[in-house]
Amino acid sequence: MRNIQLSTRFALVTGGICGLVYLLFVLLSYNYLKEQTLHVGSEKAHIILDIMNGIDAYINQTLRPRIINLMPDIQENPHAFIPEILSTTKIKNIVLEKAKLENFQFTYKRMSINPRNKDNSLNELYAEILTIFQKNKDLNEWQGIKSIDKHKFFILAKPIYIKENCLRCHGDINQAPVGLIAKYGSQVGFGFKLNDLMGLEAVSISMDVIWNQIIQTIINICTIGIIIIVLLFIAIEGSFIRLVGHPLKKIAQHFTNISQNMLLDTATLKIKKHDEIGELIQSFNIMIENLKQAYENIKSNATILQTIINGISDPLALIGKDCNMIAANNTYQEWLSKNKKMVLNIMEKEQQNCNAETITCQKIKELLNNKEEIIEKYKTENDEYYLIHLYPIKNNQNEVVKIVHYIQDITKQRRLELQMAHAEKMAIIGQMAAGFAHEINNPLSIIQCYTKLLMKKFINDQETINDLKIIEKHTNSSKNIVENLLYFSRHKKTIYEQIDINKIILETLSIIKKQFEKKNIFITNRLQEDIPMIYGDREKLKQVLLNILINAEQAISGHGEITITTGFDEDRNEVSVSIKDTGCGIPEQHLMHVFEPFFTTKPPGEGTGLGLFVSYDIIHEHNGDIILKSTEHQGTEIFITLPALMPEKQIDK
Repeated sequence: MRNIQLSTRFALVTGGICGLVYLLFVLLSYNYLKEQTLHVGSEKAHIILDIMNGIDAYINQTLRPRIINLMPDIQENPHAFIPEILSTTKIKNIVLEKAKLENFQFTYKRMSINPRNKDNSLNELYAEILTIFQKNKDLNEWQGIKSIDKHKFFILAKPIYIKENCLRCHGDINQAPVGLIAKYGSQVGFGFKLNDLMGLEAVSISMDVIWNQIIQTIINICTIGIIIIVLLFIAIEGSFIRLVGHPLKKIAQHFTNISQNMLLDTATLKIKKHDEIGELIQSFNIMIENLKQAYENIKSNATILQTIINGISDPLALIGKDCNMIAANNTYQEWLSKNKKMVLNIMEKEQQNCNAETITCQKIKELLNNKEEIIEKYKTENDEYYLIHLYPIKNNQNEVVKIVHYIQDITKQRRLELQMAHAEKMAIIGQMAAGFAHEINNPLSIIQCYTKLLMKKFINDQETINDLKIIEKHTNSSKNIVENLLYFSRHKKTIYEQIDINKIILETLSIIKKQFEKKNIFITNRLQEDIPMIYGDREKLKQVLLNILINAEQAISGHGEITITTGFDEDRNEVSVSIKDTGCGIPEQHLMHVFEPFFTTKPPGEGTGLGLFVSYDIIHEHNGDIILKSTEHQGTEIFITLPALMPEKQIDK
C-alpha cells in the first residue's frame, strides 16, 4: 500500500467508501423488500383467519344451536350426528374448497392435540409452534418464515382454547352425543376442560416465488452498483491525477532538489492558480522562509551547544561504535593532547572496529555486547580517581549506534571518603582509649596518693624526696594523658556561664608563667580593655589555653617569647584570642593534620597528639573557630574566635 500512488489510493478509498455505502443500500433494500413481503403475507394470512373466525362464529352462534333445536334427539340418536353441519373443522374445510382462492397460494390447517381425524394431527413444525403457545399463555398469535421440504413458507398461527359450547363434543365423554361416539369412538377428542389449549389453526403461504424475485432484484442492484463503482473509480483516478497528482509531483520534485542541494534562496515556487494547490504552494513558500530561519537558528544553536559542551570542565565526547570520535569538548581534546589513558588516543581514533587493546576500546566492546551503560572507577599513578561513563545511544532496533564517553574527576570525593573512614577508625580508637583510661586512672591515683604520704614520711631525707618528686611528676603526666583520653572518648558536661576572657587568660598564666620564665620563655600580654563577655565553660576554656601554651613552650628551645593578644570585632560580634610564639614552627606538609587526634611532631614520650584535637573540639562546642598559622623555623600563631554576648545580656563585670 505504501508504494501505490496517492491518486490510486484516493480512488481506492473513495471507491471503497462508495462501495460500503452501496452495500449498505443493498442491505437496506433487501431488508425493505423482505419486510414488505412479510407484511403482505401477514395481511393475507390475517384475512384468511378472519374469514375462518367469521365461519366459526356463525357455526357456534347460529348454525349449531338451530340444528340442535330442530333435532332434539341428537344426544341419544346414534345416526343423528352429521359432521358436515356440526363439526367446525369439517365446515371450514368445505368452505375453503368451494371458495377457490388459488391466487392466495395458501394452506389452512386446523390441528389439535389427540384429534379425531388423523389429517388434523400436529406435525413436528406445528408441534414446535404449539409449544410456544403452551409456554406463553398471553400470546395470541405467532408469525414467521419457516422452511418445509426446502421451500420457504410464511406461517401465521393462532391458539385454539376450549370454550363453553365446545365442551359438549370435547369435554366429558358421558355428555357427548351418541352419534359422535359411534362415528369416532371414545378414545380421541375428549377430556378437555374449559380454557384448555386444544390445538391451533394456521395459515401457511408459499414464499418461493416472491423470495426468488427478491434475490433476483438484489443481484440486479449489485451488478449495476459494481459497474457504477468501476466507472466512478476510473473517473476519480483520472481527475485526481490531472488536478492534484501532477501539481503535487512538481512540488515533490522541488522538495527533492532542495534536500539534495539546500538551495533555500531559490526554493520558492510561483503561484499560478488560487485554489487548494495554490494555497499549498503558498504554504510551501512560507515553509521555505521558516526553514531558512530554522536553518540559521540551528547553526546558531549548534554554536551555543558546542560552547556549552566546551564549558563542561569534565571530558565529554561522542564516539562511534567503531571507536571513531565524532565530537568532543575542549577538555577531552586537551586530554587527547596529553595522551591520557582514560580517553581515546590518536591510535585508537584511527583504528577500525575497535581493535585497539586500550581501556576505552575494551569497555566499548563490552558495551556493544551487553548494550548497557558502563560506569567504572579508574585510579592513576598519581593517586587521582576518575569515574569512566559509557552510555549507549540506540536506534529503533535496539542496536547501539553511538556512545557517549564522559569522565568525572572524583579525587576530592574519594579523599573525603578516606577521611571519613579514618574518622570512623578514630572513633573506634576513642572507645578503646576510654576503656584503657578507666583501667589505669585508679592505679595512678593510688600511686599519687602514696607518693604524697611518703614525701611527708621522709620529709628530712632530701634524696628520697627528690626520687619521690620524679615519681610524682611522671604520675601527674600520666594522669594528664588519661584525662585527655577520657575527653577524647567522652565529652564532659559543659557548664555555661558569663566569662571575661581576659580574666581566664590571667588565671591560666598565674599557673605557668613562673615556670616558663625559669626556662627563659617570657609571656607578653596585650589584652584589650572593656572587652565584651562571652558565654562558655570556664574550666574547658582554661584547658584550651593551657594546651596551646604548653605546645608553645615545647616548641621553643632556649630563649623565646609568647605573645597573647585579645580583641573584639564589632561587625562580626566576636571576641578574639591570638597566641603567637617564636618556636620552631611546623612543616607545611604537617599543617593539615595538626588537629587530628594522636598526631604529633614531638619525639616519643613528649606528646600525646591530643592537645590541639581536644582544644579544637572545645572551641567548636562553644560555636567558635580556631585557626593555626605556622612557618617552619619562624614560629606559630593560633587564632581563636568566640561569639560575644549582646550588651543587653551581659551583667556587670
